[in-house]
Parts: sequence; structure tokens; C-alpha cells
Amino acid sequence: MTAREMFIKLGYKYSFDTFKLGGTSNFISYKKKRGYEHIVFNLDKKRIQTCAPLTVDELKAVYQQCKELDWINE
Repeated sequence: MTAREMFIKLGYKYSFDTFKLGGTSNFISYKKKRGYEHIVFNLDKKRIQTCAPLTVDELKAVYQQCKELDWINE
């Protein structure tokens, strides 16, 4: 199962965003409908930001996304 499928199963919606201010940064975002729950992957800086503690299933999806981005070498 892909990370996107895992996040969708957990109730998150996928989006890809580009932010330009003194350079360009690309982001993958997963957000819940309530709006305040989100997990953001900064593709340029290899950083992950979340607004709340993660469940084990969310953590598994984050780990899978990192593997798919080649941020983790096994």
C-alpha cells in the first residue's frame, strides 16, 4: 500500500503545493477535513511538520512516505 493510500484510509486528503518567497519550496500535504489536523512534507529541506501527536497508523504512513521519497535507506 502506498503512503497516499494509507493517509486516505486514515481520512486525510492529499495535496501538492509550491511556495515561492526568496526561493521555491515544494510540499506534499495531507490534511483532514476539520482543517487543523495536517502532516506536511517539505521536499526541499526533507522536513516533516505536524500540528498534533501522531497515532501509530499515522506514523506508519509517514514512514512509508519517507521511504517513497527516498529519505530512508534500508
